[in-house]
Amino acid sequence: MQKIGKQSNNTWVLAKDISINSDGDLISDSEYIWISDVYSGQGIPPSTASCTIDLPLSINHLNPLLNALHSHFGANFFPALLVIGATDFVLHYQEMIKRFRYCPIPLAFGRSGTGKTTALECAMSLLRAQERVYSKVKIFDLCCVCGGIPAAIDDPHSKTDINKLLVELYNGKKSATMGKGEKLPTSTAIIASNFSPEDQGK
Repeated sequence: MQKIGKQSNNTWVLAKDISINSDGDLISDSEYIWISDVYSGQGIPPSTASCTIDLPLSINHLNPLLNALHSHFGANFFPALLVIGATDFVLHYQEMIKRFRYCPIPLAFGRSGTGKTTALECAMSLLRAQERVYSKVKIFDLCCVCGGIPAAIDDPHSKTDINKLLVELYNGKKSATMGKGEKLPTSTAIIASNFSPEDQGK
């Protein structure tokens, strides 16, 4: 197994001994083998890349979350809902890149105190994958070993780094690094920021 998440046969490996098919059904006998700390060629340990999965699988967690969102966010309920919907959308990052050669990247930006971080945490909580990484390099590495499962960037400090990262992920662009060769993203990021990245003329 080369990465956590979506595999070449559309099987989703979410954690050790937990795999689902494209319909979301649990697979009892997966053809993939989990080798701790070896499958990640980019130095990202399984404990960082994998999700925490509660069994049995259920789709009954969304309604309680929506009710809580409506009560908590008030007037910002619909922007928060867009963040959650966009996060689910980018689970199909690989298919979007294959079909259209680009994939939109969810970005929540605005002044402090409007609920961006909370919306981000709610979105990631549905995947039980609350990565909170700020380094551009680490984020790109994480996106190369997580098939479809997005990484979260909360309150990035460098506009330049974020601009470069967005261009690389938007087009599914390869990145060459010394000693590791080319790296190709198989997932994207969702971002909560106090600033809007500038268009630097892709």
